[in-house]
Amino acid sequence: MRVLNQITQPTQTSCVCTCVAMLLGKTAQEVIDKWHHAYYFQQEFLGDILQAEGVAYECHYAAHSPTLKPGGLYLLTVPSLNVDASFHQVIVDWRDEAKPVCFDPCKGRGDNLKYYTLDMDEWDDVNNAVRLVSWVLDFTITRLPE
Repeated sequence: MRVLNQITQPTQTSCVCTCVAMLLGKTAQEVIDKWHHAYYFQQEFLGDILQAEGVAYECHYAAHSPTLKPGGLYLLTVPSLNVDASFHQVIVDWRDEAKPVCFDPCKGRGDNLKYYTLDMDEWDDVNNAVRLVSWVLDFTITRLPE
C-alpha cells in the first residue's frame, strides 16, 4: 500500500489536480501543467484524467453515493470553506482501518484559510481546521499506479 502525502494546492482553483497529484505521488505542478486547463474548462473530466493516469476507480453519483467504510480510498466533493458558493475536492484515506485521514489540499495554503480534517485533536486545537461532516462521494479508488 502506497502512503499518501499531504500536498498543498498552489492556487485557489487547483484542488482537483492537487488531489490527483497526491494519488499519483507527483507534485501538484506536474499535474496542473498537464491537466488543469482541460479540467477547469470542462474539456476533460476527473474520471477520464484518473483513467489516463492509471488510477482504477468506481464512480458514484450523488443519489447512489455509498457511505465511507474502513478499507477504502475516496475522492469527495465538499462545500468550499474559502470560496463562497463553490465546491472543493478532498481525499479520505481509510485504508488503515483504525483511523480515516482527510487530505485537504487547502491545508497549509494560508493562515486565514480553512481546511477539512478528521483528526479530533486538530479540529479542537487549530482555529482553521474544520471537521469533515458532509460530502458527495465521487470515486472509490480501487488501485493506484505503481
